[in-house]
Amino acid sequence: MFNTQTTFLGRNGEFKAIGVVIGKFDNDIVSIIPITSKNNFGRATIKIPVESIDDVINVLKTYKIESNTDNVESKTDNVNVDKISQINRILDEWGGVTASELGLIELPSFTSPMGYVILIREFYLNYVNVSIYQNGNEIDNDSIIYEDLPNNVIDDIYLIIKEYETDMIKTMNRCKS
Repeated sequence: MFNTQTTFLGRNGEFKAIGVVIGKFDNDIVSIIPITSKNNFGRATIKIPVESIDDVINVLKTYKIESNTDNVESKTDNVNVDKISQINRILDEWGGVTASELGLIELPSFTSPMGYVILIREFYLNYVNVSIYQNGNEIDNDSIIYEDLPNNVIDDIYLIIKEYETDMIKTMNRCKS
């Protein structure tokens, strides 16, 4: 596992990686597969011919530099960690909810580095369910953890889920009356 969290680029965009699995799955090929922040295999693989391993190691050694071990998070990261924590608290208390149930006309979305449009359709504890579009056609559905979403999307989801909480509290108060 890595000491510092990093990212990998898969078919559905950029995701956080906490390490890699390296294995010889084919006869003369070594595969490197990222491990996501959910401790799952990422949907990306680098295949290296066994005869090229020494060359790859030598190139990697040229990039090794002393790093700052302070690991200070940026203010934005701290804000998003707090927002994600609040999103999860609300969803833990009131349950998951779909964009349809919320009556959302405009769904939170972003474009992946590969040019796919990702629409967020459902909000759950720790993750969202998304639909993935290419050239206006839905090509896949997937789940993405909050930590892997862009900052502006976290901001949008935070506002949506805070409004959801307010509506649920009002509903509960009406039921008590």
